[in-house]
Amino acid sequence: MRRYRAELKQNSILCFLYCVRCGDGTRVLYEGSKSQCDAVAAELETAFREGEVVATSAQEARVMALEEALAELQRKYDFENEPDCYSEDGDYWFDCPNDIELVEGRKVGDEFDLLGGYHALPIRFRVTKAPDDESDDYEVEQALSATAREVGNAK
Repeated sequence: MRRYRAELKQNSILCFLYCVRCGDGTRVLYEGSKSQCDAVAAELETAFREGEVVATSAQEARVMALEEALAELQRKYDFENEPDCYSEDGDYWFDCPNDIELVEGRKVGDEFDLLGGYHALPIRFRVTKAPDDESDDYEVEQALSATAREVGNAK
């Protein structure tokens, strides 16, 4: 059943024999000729359907905005508030995530988890450089954390 429809009006004055009714038919939205009422009912029906699409799109946009805000908080937590100490087990703490005690024996591309900072939050790192003929240094970068991966997979 259509939400808006043109109907013959009962007890009408001769010049307006038709009206546009909504829903259960108790409300008259427009009065006019048959062709005018058909056109108005069609326009109202189209606007209603477009409103449904807009409402759905708005809800999806709100969800996407919340996901983006969560991702932004994750990025801010991961990169701007870099912890000042790192540990594998919480017993021994080091100033850098690439301290030899934390990365020795790892290969380029290896990922490993450390506890970081005062709150001992888990942080994942990836080895980007291992000792070679030119240098005995290791280098690491922060990898995508478990929370960021979960947010990315939630879409």
